[in-house]
Amino acid sequence: IAGATCGGVNQIMTVTFEFISFCTPTYTNACSSGDYIDGVQFSNISNTSTGCNGNSDNFILYANPPAIIGRGVEYPITLTPSTANPMGFGVWIDYNLDNDYSDAGEFVLAIAPGIVPVTDTITIPLSASIGASRIRVRGIASVTPTAADSCSNATDGETEDYAVEIKLLTDVGILQIDSPVTVCGLTGTESIVVTVYNFGAIDQDSIPLAYRVDGGAPILDTLYPTLAAGDTVSFTFSATYDFSVPATYILDVWSNVTADADSSNDSSAANVIVHIPIVTTYPYFQNFESGDGGWDSEGTNDTWELGAPTNTFISGASSGTNAWVTSLTGNYNSNERSYLVSPCYDFSGMSVDPRLSFEHIFSLPAFGDSGYVEFSTNGGGSWLKIGTAFSGGLNWYNQPAGDYWSDNSGLAGVWRTARHELTSLAGQSSVRFRFVMATNAFTVDEGLGVDDVFIWEPQP
Repeated sequence: IAGATCGGVNQIMTVTFEFISFCTPTYTNACSSGDYIDGVQFSNISNTSTGCNGNSDNFILYANPPAIIGRGVEYPITLTPSTANPMGFGVWIDYNLDNDYSDAGEFVLAIAPGIVPVTDTITIPLSASIGASRIRVRGIASVTPTAADSCSNATDGETEDYAVEIKLLTDVGILQIDSPVTVCGLTGTESIVVTVYNFGAIDQDSIPLAYRVDGGAPILDTLYPTLAAGDTVSFTFSATYDFSVPATYILDVWSNVTADADSSNDSSAANVIVHIPIVTTYPYFQNFESGDGGWDSEGTNDTWELGAPTNTFISGASSGTNAWVTSLTGNYNSNERSYLVSPCYDFSGMSVDPRLSFEHIFSLPAFGDSGYVEFSTNGGGSWLKIGTAFSGGLNWYNQPAGDYWSDNSGLAGVWRTARHELTSLAGQSSVRFRFVMATNAFTVDEGLGVDDVFIWEPQP
């Protein structure tokens, strides 16, 4: 850090960050001479008939899949040597996740030289840290390794490191809710689908699961197939739920395994599921005098409000009392990326592309901040901008360089009509629209106002 501080004295502070990585042991001779590790079997790892790795220093890291091990569990390990010369084995596990094998208790096994596979056991201490680590298997010809040999030089042999995940013994939870999601037209028989993850170190079966909606009574079920340690599975509850009424629902899902060691990942709670109403009758007109009409706002630093505007430029609604405005009484926010989002529209019965019309008013800086309109044909999963400044709309964007609105719409208090054809939307069943407000960090103004939205199918 350099600058004028402490009474005008320039001071420089240097910070050095040191990343400690696992050391690499060395050998005098290449393992192609015939001295190598020919197999390691440990936990879920079975790496056999591998031969000489051919790498520098006779070293190789097997990063995937990791060996899954649990605290307090005893695991067999089988080590297979080559047969050129008797080979001794040393095994180390980094239990405290500090990227070395030098701490007390991390040298876990020593095997005397031999030419046949040998099996022993390793018990993972209860004090082992939870997380990603490594196990090191080192073969040295004609030598029984000691704790000091994790990084030493030897004459002949090979070293294999394996990624390890040290886990709690029993730990099952909900990774995510897959269905339902906020979408157009949820039904009265929606399936609850979740991804269940076995975070623990042992296989689990008969896993109790439950869900509830809006804090109601839990609906119970059981996942019967065995879920292996480290695996996920998609699970569909046998009992469906009625989301057919357009509303906002709160969905909680959780596991309830006895002796689960970490309850923090058991549940996926407070998931907001919105049944977006579907408009099927046309022509459609919404002036927001009776409420939001299924429109809502979202985004970053969102200032959209529904009500009676009383600003200087946006001093009232286009008709009646209410309109959607980026702040009814002041300015929008810096660094705003907000959206006024429509309900869903079903145009599947239309043979001619519909038209969109609305009243709008805007007061923005001449440069930097902007407003425009987007559409989605998949209920809001993805969005595209409607039209350009030259695509034939009425009052459709006044900035052709980027196809958006900026500056101001005309006289203060005067709304104007914007209109555009909705190209290729006839026949689509899950259409939504959104007005986008995008601002920078430097300037603010009153922003955008939207009222009197009208959608219709022209006569062929």
